[in-house]
Amino acid sequence: MKLQRTILLTLTLALALPSFAQPPRGIRGNGDGQQFMRTELNLTAEQEQQMQELRFKKEAQAIDLRAELQLERLKLRKLRQTDDPNKKKLYAQVDKIGAIEVKLDKARIDHMLKVKKVLTADQF
Repeated sequence: MKLQRTILLTLTLALALPSFAQPPRGIRGNGDGQQFMRTELNLTAEQEQQMQELRFKKEAQAIDLRAELQLERLKLRKLRQTDDPNKKKLYAQVDKIGAIEVKLDKARIDHMLKVKKVLTADQF
């Protein structure tokens, strides 16, 4: 029994320790994405300002869409909890949610394309 515990503890530690050694995920992992863009991409002042403006617009749009998505998901939950759920209404609500998710995906793509226009080919 003691040997099993020792083996289990050893395996658990062996599997868990590598996760502590991993670097932060992505550029924003260390909270210094803007510094990365300034130094590594050599952005001009104009490019920095354009990128900042694009980020603000993207975030504002994403906030609005995520709020709309949450409200529609709440409506779906309410429809599901009725005594006699209406299949047509449920499907229509799922379609609304899907349409908002598509808008979010398209907004991400639009942002990427706008960023690409601001950067040079080498920077992108």
